[in-house]
Amino acid sequence: VPVSATEFLVIYTDGSDNIVATSCTVSGTTITVGATSTILSDANVLVVRWAERDESTTGYVVHFYDSTNTISYAIAFTYSAGSFAFGSALSLLGANSRGSLTSLGNGGFLFAYSQGTNVKVNGFVRSGTSLGSTGTAATVGTCTNNSFVCGTRMGKGNAVIGWVSSTNDNSWIAVDLNGTTASALGTVGV
Repeated sequence: VPVSATEFLVIYTDGSDNIVATSCTVSGTTITVGATSTILSDANVLVVRWAERDESTTGYVVHFYDSTNTISYAIAFTYSAGSFAFGSALSLLGANSRGSLTSLGNGGFLFAYSQGTNVKVNGFVRSGTSLGSTGTAATVGTCTNNSFVCGTRMGKGNAVIGWVSSTNDNSWIAVDLNGTTASALGTVGV
């Protein structure tokens, strides 16, 4: 996750299933490892899936999967000059591990995921290290069972998400996020 033109954060699960953040700086062809902090330590098996910087600020959100309980979560955090501050985990509607997180600016985040053969989207808002509750999930397409879904930001409030359809075609749709309410823009493309 980028911090600046010369600094980035690596978010990962360590050998003890802790979620960890490490800062790194770049100078020419040299990368220097800096501050490391544990975001979350848990007895369950945790797997980092996605991390995003809020497009509007210096806040971050990491999406992770609790494979022991088969639930996806997100945690907000801030980082500045080697110092981290972390919030509490927010359940992302029990979604499977194959979702993606996209920052849409102004604190809004879109979570796109598959649940069975449905492609769903919902949103939540980050403020500092706090995450607001997720909105109601909207189904925007169909997919192969538990397909991987990915997303990318188009502009403030909009994203495009993609997945493999139930007929094994690559599919995509534009999505709008208004607060925590996500909705499809147009129809599914193949």
